Amino acid sequence: MFLNNLLAALSAVASIVHARAVVAERDTTSIGELYGYATNISGLPLFYGDGVAYIGNVRPQNISFATNVTFAEVDEQLVASPTNLTLTTDGNWTTPRLFIDQTAGAFDSAGFTTSSNTTVTTTGFTLFGTLLVWESTAGLLESKWYATPTDQEGLWYLKWNVDNVLAMSAVPLVLKNLAPTAE
Repeated sequence: MFLNNLLAALSAVASIVHARAVVAERDTTSIGELYGYATNISGLPLFYGDGVAYIGNVRPQNISFATNVTFAEVDEQLVASPTNLTLTTDGNWTTPRLFIDQTAGAFDSAGFTTSSNTTVTTTGFTLFGTLLVWESTAGLLESKWYATPTDQEGLWYLKWNVDNVLAMSAVPLVLKNLAPTAE
């Protein structure tokens, strides 16, 4: 009797562990690289530079670390991985997550964080077709991405514009996981 109860309990635990593993597998979706499209921005890659999200093909001046990244959606968070895999094997990469600032009135650069920062939002990202959107707690899909130029030609800061208000030199932008076609 004891052995039968023990086997039944172990079987139940194994089923729960298996079910959690299946759910964990479903919670990760490969997004790939993301590209910005806007006026005068024709599918330039989103990349990491010292924790800031940039759009362009030019490495920002005066930063210590920049790399192109691919993304995976893990529990509604976009986890970045460098396209240069030696960074992960060298221990220089900490799998940062993309963040936006959802504070009322914010028009700030998107970036990457590894901490559980409560002042920025790292959850709610998803693809709608090929477009990267953010899903609000009310279930609304929002795309409030903007690009503002840096001091370098061909390089933009990726920003999230909470109020979706036009600003000087900023252009509305869409992020897609669809690379530009070769011309």
